[in-house]
Amino acid sequence: FLSEYTVALAFPLWLLMIYVQEKSFKKPALFFMGMLPSILTIMIYNYLTTGHPEKMLNAYHDFFAYKELGHYYGFSFPSLESLWGLSFSSYMGIFFFTPVLLMALYYTLKKALTKNIYQEIKTSYLMIFTFSFFLLISSFFTWWGGWSYGPRYLIPLSVLLVYEGVIFLSKVRFAKIIYVLLTLFGLATAWLAKSTLLFMIPDKLTKPDQYLNPIMTWLVPAFKKGYYNSNNLFTLLFDMDAKTSIYLWLFLFAGSIFFLDRWYQNMVSQNIIEVKTFQEIQKQDKKVKNKKAKQ
Repeated sequence: FLSEYTVALAFPLWLLMIYVQEKSFKKPALFFMGMLPSILTIMIYNYLTTGHPEKMLNAYHDFFAYKELGHYYGFSFPSLESLWGLSFSSYMGIFFFTPVLLMALYYTLKKALTKNIYQEIKTSYLMIFTFSFFLLISSFFTWWGGWSYGPRYLIPLSVLLVYEGVIFLSKVRFAKIIYVLLTLFGLATAWLAKSTLLFMIPDKLTKPDQYLNPIMTWLVPAFKKGYYNSNNLFTLLFDMDAKTSIYLWLFLFAGSIFFLDRWYQNMVSQNIIEVKTFQEIQKQDKKVKNKKAKQ
């Protein structure tokens, strides 16, 4: 919340959900106390910079193109352009830049066709926040996030969805090759951005005729021309060639994944971690649901 104030939307949503589900004031009060230090901090910060504890800095912009931000902080209503742009488009779509979420979406919709999905959504902190936060950012004047790689304002949401999405996918059957290909695409394109232009990719206000596909328009050409970003630790600390650095990063990344996998397998073989089969997970879920139904 302190680093991206729009995340504060979760506060009233989850506060209400806690009260509705717990049927008491104690746990909502504890949740509020946990949020109180951040609220006080941002109010003091706002007062010292704007003179008003409730007024965010985002209301002040000198750049004429962003004058709309001075009116309700730039929020109005979602548009078809922003809804598509933040979901599936190759410009800023969360499913394009985090393609593994496509699998999670597919199996979530598949599950929705066979179960009472409405009941699950209204009791899910993640789902309620996902829909609300996505619509909030879609209604923002600069929903694309300025000069950035991928949907900058949806980063808090994407982290939550990837974490919960992978846990969800571990409970269903799917073709692993598809999962690997989607993951590799997401990693490869992010590496391409990290290795070349980083986040300095012109937005739709700057280049209105060239913003639809930043990967093919900006990143691939920069990579082909040999433009490698020197803003990495190997170059800054050890004066290593930028091109060598980006490939060394790949080697270290692959090595760390291999190491963590071996470590995990070793803990499984020593029974330090309990691994359940797909059938065991289904049986456990069924028992929990039957117990809830009886209650």
